[in-house]
Amino acid sequence: MGWTPDRLVPLTVPSGERVVLDGRNGRTAPHVALLHPASIWDLKAWIGAPDTAFAGAAPRFGELPVDADLDALAGEFLHGNSRAIGDFRTEIEARLSRAGGLLDPVPIFLFDDVVIEDCGVLEIGAGASVFFCNTLTMHPQGVVRAAGDIRADIGICIQL
Repeated sequence: MGWTPDRLVPLTVPSGERVVLDGRNGRTAPHVALLHPASIWDLKAWIGAPDTAFAGAAPRFGELPVDADLDALAGEFLHGNSRAIGDFRTEIEARLSRAGGLLDPVPIFLFDDVVIEDCGVLEIGAGASVFFCNTLTMHPQGVVRAAGDIRADIGICIQL
């Protein structure tokens, strides 16, 4: 990916302003990197839930019906317990690899320190999948919104 700590820059959301992190937004585009998944396992590692969070092969989202469709199985694989889907991994990989599939590049926003001032709004848009920052400082009336499924990796969160 080529990102080093010295390339991470701060972001401040001023009081009363709204900043949208979206890959199509020119203001934040320099802070976007694209991850290129080679498999559904890469996707699970980057945007999904780790299997270590679950015991055995129990599904996260409740028992899967016998006639579960591939979308439900793919959701369980990525955001739940991949061990719960049994022998459907090959079909899920094929489904996610097709046109419009999830094996497209995954945008990630990378920042050093992010400060959201009073009444400031940071919106992580639908064009982003992963948000990373070393430190997130939230003033009392600061807001973070997610438009879609987002994985947030935040080193330290400070609420003032």
